[in-house]
Amino acid sequence: MMFKDSKLNFEVIHSHSLTSISKDKKILEAAIQKGSTVLLEDLGEKLDPNLENLLSKSTFTEEGADMINLGDKPIPYGPDFNLFMTTKLANPNFSAETCIKLAIINFTVTIPGLE
Repeated sequence: MMFKDSKLNFEVIHSHSLTSISKDKKILEAAIQKGSTVLLEDLGEKLDPNLENLLSKSTFTEEGADMINLGDKPIPYGPDFNLFMTTKLANPNFSAETCIKLAIINFTVTIPGLE
């Protein structure tokens, strides 16, 4: 499922499993090309391998245009593209390779933290 807010140039992709990201790959490709912002929601601890180049921002120049490989397909990379990811897991255990590519922010609220 995808939600788009045209005023903010913002797209939300609800991903409940690893395979659902693959189904929404065309939406993600279009957002990368346009340079819009994407929020991938409800991720698990294992991320889709197709996101690897995107997370490390492995762009390259081809015929004067910035490109990025999404999976095995090179697509134009919009300079204003932003990717945000959320999970409902209280304490996600991402691999060390994944953690160095991300800025992880824990918004968990606890009773002692509120005191």
